[in-house]
Amino acid sequence: MGGGFYDRTLQNWRQYRLQPVGYAHDCQQVDTLPSEQWDIPLPAVITPGKPWRW
Repeated sequence: MGGGFYDRTLQNWRQYRLQPVGYAHDCQQVDTLPSEQWDIPLPAVITPGKPWRW
């Protein structure tokens, strides 16, 4: 488990009208990720093959 830096940094992104985006390689794609109640998901991830939004 991490120290929560990522979640604290992004906790107010909607309030400030920011659009956080993750960057990853296509080979890093997985069907599911373990997550906790306090985790803040990214609204978009960009890979070399495709931008992903949800």
